[in-house]
Amino acid sequence: MDSKVSALPLSGFWTWDHSTNWSADVTKVESGCFNRYAKTPESFLEDYRLLMDAMSAQGIGWLIIWGLLRDSHGGEGAAHELLRLARERGVRVLAGVGVNAYGGVYWEGDHPWNLGTWLRKNPALRAARRKSLMPNSCGRDIACPSKEENIAWARQAVQWLLTRFDVAGMNLETGDYGLCGCDDCRRACGDREAPCAFEDMARVLPPVIDAACAVRPEAVITYATYAPFDSALARTPPAFARTIAPQAVCQWTLTPMAGPAPDGWPEGLRPPTARNVGFSHWGSQWTAPNTRHALIIEHIRNLCRRGARSGLEGIFIHGEVSPEYSFAWRLNYAAFAHFLRRPQDSLEDFAATLGALFGGEEEAVVAVRWLTEPTDSPTLQARIAESLRRHERHAALPHRPWDQVARMLWARTL
Repeated sequence: MDSKVSALPLSGFWTWDHSTNWSADVTKVESGCFNRYAKTPESFLEDYRLLMDAMSAQGIGWLIIWGLLRDSHGGEGAAHELLRLARERGVRVLAGVGVNAYGGVYWEGDHPWNLGTWLRKNPALRAARRKSLMPNSCGRDIACPSKEENIAWARQAVQWLLTRFDVAGMNLETGDYGLCGCDDCRRACGDREAPCAFEDMARVLPPVIDAACAVRPEAVITYATYAPFDSALARTPPAFARTIAPQAVCQWTLTPMAGPAPDGWPEGLRPPTARNVGFSHWGSQWTAPNTRHALIIEHIRNLCRRGARSGLEGIFIHGEVSPEYSFAWRLNYAAFAHFLRRPQDSLEDFAATLGALFGGEEEAVVAVRWLTEPTDSPTLQARIAESLRRHERHAALPHRPWDQVARMLWARTL
């Protein structure tokens, strides 16, 4: 395989605007979902410019941005400028779009295509919920999926987005924080307690995707399931696999399938939908324990290897942490770029490419082996100390990589 050609071409980074920290702005939000934007508008563009510079250098082509359109970091004007920067770097942006949830097309602001604005003007179209989710907080409004007016509004909203902005497509979500319990929804889908439902996806996504394709047939439309795929789904495909247009790309949640242990992902298991990508939350605040600053290169290798064998078109991981402030993410991003092109490579194959960072190929292989071996190894700390003594000549290298390895390994054993 040509090392410059990705085996998983529809791959990239998933980001929230409020927690993407690549610039020097000291305001760094590292957790939370319905957060307001706390940085300056200039930092929004600088965060993403630096991220896209790195993507271009590593040949990673796709970027999902939730919060692309938000008043507090410049609204439509800032989005146009960000997309101009993306075009210059060969990065293709998928706008995060909520359908009946997550702000709609325009995440936050008094805007015609913001879901909260729409529902304040049309309160009868809100979802009926047993438990309030602070509807006045940005992004928490939920529209009833059984109301035709909401579907018509969502269709117009995505067409506005795709005709006004030079995005490569959209990443759709129907909301995983509550279902409507009105009589119409109960008649359509029963009385449900789950936070999200395949039935709603099967009903509301087809007309929205069809409207998007009508104005931009070449647009890439991905949609989140919030769920992994398994043998049961392969035997009995969900309703949305039949109702959603086959050119749309199903996004499966790989978090429980490929980490920390890959027991939930049998070799070669294929999803029940025609086109597929996977998304993992490992390396973010959305795991327990929090892995936002963790080294996950073995997990990345497993994602790419199993994803390629399962026929996925791509893999998405979080891209919010700058490698300038995280040695772990310097390695994580390098591993992602490597295994997207060579998913069958071993960790040693990847480590051998890091000689410039660790002062030699052999040293790099040893360092990566130690970083990924079980932390209960009784000789681990002794080997670190011995290695640091033997490799004092590397102390002058930028970022003192052997010291970084020692600190990371020590933190893992606490």
